[in-house]
Amino acid sequence: MKKSKISSIGKFLIKVFLIAFILRVLYISTTNNSVNVWKDWWDEIAKNILIGKGLVVKNPIGNEGQTFFYCWRTPVFPIIIAIIYAITGINNYFAVKIFLAFIGSVSCIFVYFIGKRIFDENTGKIASIFTAISPSFIFFSGYVAPIILTLFLGLIPFFFITRDIKRKSLFNYITGGIFLGIGVLCREILIIILLILPVWMFFYYRNKKEIIFRIFLFFAGFILTLSPWVIRNYRIYHKWILTSTNGIWTFYAANNESALSDVRGYSYSYDVKELKGLNEIELRATFRSWGINFIKKNPKKYLTLVRKRFFDFWRLYPHTISGPGKAYSYKHIILGIMYTLPMYFFGIVGFFYSLFRKQWKKPLLIYLFIFLYSLLHILFRSAIRFRIPVEPYLIIIASYGFVEFFKKHKKCKSG
Repeated sequence: MKKSKISSIGKFLIKVFLIAFILRVLYISTTNNSVNVWKDWWDEIAKNILIGKGLVVKNPIGNEGQTFFYCWRTPVFPIIIAIIYAITGINNYFAVKIFLAFIGSVSCIFVYFIGKRIFDENTGKIASIFTAISPSFIFFSGYVAPIILTLFLGLIPFFFITRDIKRKSLFNYITGGIFLGIGVLCREILIIILLILPVWMFFYYRNKKEIIFRIFLFFAGFILTLSPWVIRNYRIYHKWILTSTNGIWTFYAANNESALSDVRGYSYSYDVKELKGLNEIELRATFRSWGINFIKKNPKKYLTLVRKRFFDFWRLYPHTISGPGKAYSYKHIILGIMYTLPMYFFGIVGFFYSLFRKQWKKPLLIYLFIFLYSLLHILFRSAIRFRIPVEPYLIIIASYGFVEFFKKHKKCKSG
């Protein structure tokens, strides 16, 4: 009996993976794979790695400071692009997208296990199917940007943390910490998992020694992974730089006077002459100072930006003007509404079901992640694409709500 059950689940997951992968490849085949349509620095850093310059990018600010910046971007995504280029050839954007399609499809399997462990097997199955057919995940597989990789790397720590619910093992936490370190070296904001984990464990685990030891292992795995990058940055600049310097630049872009009148909610508005001669670290300090001063001096304007960012983060469909490479079409808007509206509705249903039935301790892990992740973006900088890494967890909660809603509806009919 046990063997047949494992076999049926295995077959189900293979089918989900194949459906997800085929849909993504079909979409990628319709995109322009001769150019890097996402205008960013990932591609440039990857090429610099291959020609021996290392993890560097040309000074993007346009002043007479350093020729190269050494930690402008986190290293994981450009290293992956460089490896793919080394195997398949320079500028093979199609190969990079196929890689993103592959890990995006594997993500469906992680979603199944996380959903199953936090709620139940039906929730895991439905969540994995909806992850496979999600228009957002399919769409962003077609762009050379770290969004899908962030989603994938964010799921892996949760996979190991939830694995410990059923199969207690020290391996789960140290491995989860290692993958979180890799995730943070892709997108800094994933570091919030370090903050929410002790809070969740306080409610879920009763043994304090067990909590402390697991957190220690998780933290050790995280530090082990992150330390080579931090040490490398210190040797270059003699400053402790945990991830990258680009984040402060984007923080200022979303918190200045010009951002108020930009429909996207951010504007790279500054006089380059004011930045003349500043190196990467000095620029970071300058942008931080400008952004903080704007918030301090203009609290009402800042709150206006925060309100706009809230609606931008949770909007049902993307702005038509802010698509990567070209504008989003009305087809994207319709698909966005059709996909997002049910996710929100059943997500709210699932959230309240878990509260009313006092089954909130396990899902608290993903509730905290969604809350803190969205809050930080709303406070500092937001766009609908920044929501992508939390959508698998929204899908899991919505799938639970969907299962319970129809269970109750069925009972009412039979009653």
